[in-house]
Amino acid sequence: NDDPYAPVSPHALSLIAEMGEDTPIDWVHRSVRFGEKLAPPDTAIADLLGMHPRTLQRHLAAENTSFETIREELRKETALRYLCETRIPLTQLAGILGLSEQSALGRSCLRWFGLSPAQRRKRAHPGAGMARRPEPTDQPKPGQVSPET
Repeated sequence: NDDPYAPVSPHALSLIAEMGEDTPIDWVHRSVRFGEKLAPPDTAIADLLGMHPRTLQRHLAAENTSFETIREELRKETALRYLCETRIPLTQLAGILGLSEQSALGRSCLRWFGLSPAQRRKRAHPGAGMARRPEPTDQPKPGQVSPET
């Protein structure tokens, strides 16, 4: 079959039917998100879609992208969401993103955001983790005249 988008298995037909008129990029986004971690190899995603890895590469090349580019975008989006919305430990976040260790997360965050993971998290939650002083009372400060007098 000369059609580059022709599925090669019944499993692929059912997956693609569920995905409707989406592009190969959408297929990969959904497939990568099926996993617990954002690190499945492109061969596993191609298998899930019922196609040869090279066929998947051709589909993505036709959309001017690659599996690695899509995975990197998903990692960046996921990292930002976790850093801004949770207090998950950075080692655990590295694992969720499919990175080998926390230092890989640090390098990735510097590349994506120009900040370390801790700095990016701090930007989302200014003052978080710092002890807060109690709010001042209505009592005048020493040397200040009370408005009632």
